[in-house]
Amino acid sequence: MNKLLNVIMKCKHCSKEFEIQQAIEASLFSWPQMKTIWYVCPQCEEGNHIRFDKGSVQLVQPQGSPGYEYDVISTIMEPTIEIRIDPKFLHIWYMGKHHEIRERA
Repeated sequence: MNKLLNVIMKCKHCSKEFEIQQAIEASLFSWPQMKTIWYVCPQCEEGNHIRFDKGSVQLVQPQGSPGYEYDVISTIMEPTIEIRIDPKFLHIWYMGKHHEIRERA
């Protein structure tokens, strides 16, 4: 039997490791059209933009506002991730759970 392993990334500010599941659950809001969530690191209290796509997760740095272009800091391939966007939520399926992260108002 294969055990699901939670993907680990590092905060772009302090390098503290965090689990993607933790980031999804703690996310304050999303930008559905950009497939991005906002995660605040509990160690340094700085924000991280995490971008999801089918099969991958990226830590990104937007290049100004509104942030449609960005630099990729790191990428992790994760074939179990599924996403769907709608006008008000970014939907993420990961580790057997469905998450709806409200858009930033």
